[in-house]
Amino acid sequence: MLTEGIVLSGGLAQLNGLAQLLSESTGVVCRLAENPEDCVALGTVKAIQYVNRMASGVYDIGQFTNTPDRRLRAVKEESGRCRQNRKSL
Repeated sequence: MLTEGIVLSGGLAQLNGLAQLLSESTGVVCRLAENPEDCVALGTVKAIQYVNRMASGVYDIGQFTNTPDRRLRAVKEESGRCRQNRKSL
């Protein structure tokens, strides 16, 4: 948040002056998402896709991005965990 700022989404994010008030209160840049109402729906869909991974409450945010490097790293990490689990059996 300190490098990219806060992105406000959802219907209430469109309240006049909210981004400016939050920026002044926190000292962090705040901006309104491009399509704030759509962001909530799209984020919910993405969260549902990853609900099993998020159930533990502890995760690397990189596993939720779609960059090839991070997908490959996530696959390698998962395969490493599988190998360790097989050894412990």
